[in-house]
Amino acid sequence: MQPGLKRAGAAGAAECLPRESMLALSVAHMAELATREGGATIADSARSFTRVALAGGSPLAGPWRVQTSVFSDLPIARLGQNQPALLGGGCSSCAASRDGHRGTA
Repeated sequence: MQPGLKRAGAAGAAECLPRESMLALSVAHMAELATREGGATIADSARSFTRVALAGGSPLAGPWRVQTSVFSDLPIARLGQNQPALLGGGCSSCAASRDGHRGTA
């Protein structure tokens, strides 16, 4: 059995917004051609997925920031084939020092 040729790519862009906020968009794509066995192509063995993600961050009070993200695997022919379509997201917060140092000297 010979797995099909694979290809992958990704792109992203981000923008710094007013008041130290940010917004980012990323797209990732992976595809695998059909598997061959004994010179014949195995039906429905090709697969692909395309994931789109949007993320944002914003300052809260003091050194605290909140970061959120959502993503989806697109269930569109040739962009999402033989893979489950997913939708998800996350939210987190963190404290950061503005001058890059922790604590005091």
